[in-house]
Amino acid sequence: MSSVTLRPGPVKGRSFRGFPRKYARASTAGFTLIEVLVVTTLVALAAGVMGACFVAGIRAWECVGPGTERESQVALAMALLERDLMNGVLFPLLEFRGEATRLRFPGIARMGVAGRWAHGSAPDTVAYERLVAVEYAWDAKRQILVRAIQPFPFDEGDVSAPEPLLTQVQGVRFRFRPRAEHKAPGAETWVEEWFSRTNRPHMVRIELLVGTRDRVREYGRTWVLPADEPTREGAL
Repeated sequence: MSSVTLRPGPVKGRSFRGFPRKYARASTAGFTLIEVLVVTTLVALAAGVMGACFVAGIRAWECVGPGTERESQVALAMALLERDLMNGVLFPLLEFRGEATRLRFPGIARMGVAGRWAHGSAPDTVAYERLVAVEYAWDAKRQILVRAIQPFPFDEGDVSAPEPLLTQVQGVRFRFRPRAEHKAPGAETWVEEWFSRTNRPHMVRIELLVGTRDRVREYGRTWVLPADEPTREGAL
């Protein structure tokens, strides 16, 4: 009797290895090398653009940030000087002394209950007004503009410590303009010195050079002083 060899035939729904055909197709699906390279290139380009924008933003902040802070400091110093000038008075024992880099004049300051200066304090902390000598000066060595207040009559222990108002000050210039009735014929319109106990200048101007040596900006402001008035009662 001849032997018969049985060979398995193809089975419907299965591959030649016995796995379902749907899994056989899935195992061959995926990204090609070109697709991977394209995606990688796009991601690298996006990261480069974002990095460049971030670095540019940091550099812009480094340039603008200090300038903005400096503008605020200059504005505060100008506002304080304006308030002191507007509160200035005539007093025969204290002269208005103005120089190119220094200004000293009599004025009125509000004293706190505990003897502290109450500039800008709440009304309930103010006790009385006091005649003081206000001084603004430029410290060229430290490159700062300082402000000091000393009550009158002068007491060595009652003077306030100089208060730094501005830093990185490369130069300061005060100028003064007399009133028409006090101006001598042929005299200059603006002068850099003013020493008087009987009258104050009509206008005061300050010019500042603020910043680092490689980046300096000029600021200027002019104030018209009120008419000369004698010291108010109760200010001594």
